[in-house]
Order: sequence, then C-alpha cells, then structure tokens
Amino acid sequence: MNVEKIEVVKDFGPRPRGRYYPEDGDLAGERFRDEWLIPALKVAIEKDRVLEVNLEGYNRYGPSFLDEAFGALASIGGFSLEQLDKHLEIKHPDLPSIVESAKSRMTHHAHNKEKIVEKYKERKAQ
Repeated sequence: MNVEKIEVVKDFGPRPRGRYYPEDGDLAGERFRDEWLIPALKVAIEKDRVLEVNLEGYNRYGPSFLDEAFGALASIGGFSLEQLDKHLEIKHPDLPSIVESAKSRMTHHAHNKEKIVEKYKERKAQ
C-alpha cells in the first residue's frame, strides 16, 4: 500500500497548539483536522493508501490539540475506527505516548460520537 505523508512541523507549523480555530490561533487542532487531515485522509481512502502523519520535531502537543485534530476524525470527521486503523498512521519516534494519546482520543470520539457532534453543532451555531 502506498503512503501519503504529512510532516506536521514542516507542513503545518512549528508549534501546533490549542483546540479551536480561530479562537486558539492558526495552529489549532480544528484547523489542522479540517484543512489538512480530512482532505488527505479522504484521498488516502479513495486510493487505498495510508496517510502517515509524522509529529516529530515538536514535543509539546497538548491534549486539546490531539483531541480536536485526531479524536474528532472519528466523530466530526465521520471516519470509522476501521478506516482510521487501515488508512492513518501517526508517528512520533521520540514520544510514543503522544501517538497513544491521539489513538485513545479517536476511540473515545467513536464511542461518544452523537454527543460530541451535538456539542460541535451547538458551538458552530453560536
């Protein structure tokens, strides 16, 4: 299976942080998810490829960024855990705990999808 790649620090920004865009700035998880991850993941699925997201180069990814960027793929993004398992590979060679946190957030979002999507719709309506 061919691999598509995103190097977060190089392609998106040197210090990703925060949850919501634009409230938390240009490097927030919501923007990364909506403008980078979702489009790239759709292409990877369509072409039966893997999207490799390399988090290396920054060691302070906060839970809010990981939750919004990766977790919300399984709720707001509309991807199933099966699709994410098959087509998304998250890497951070120096901090595997960050990768595990992102994966844990995806599982949480998948199991609480309806509640999370409802909160997201309420926030967007304000």
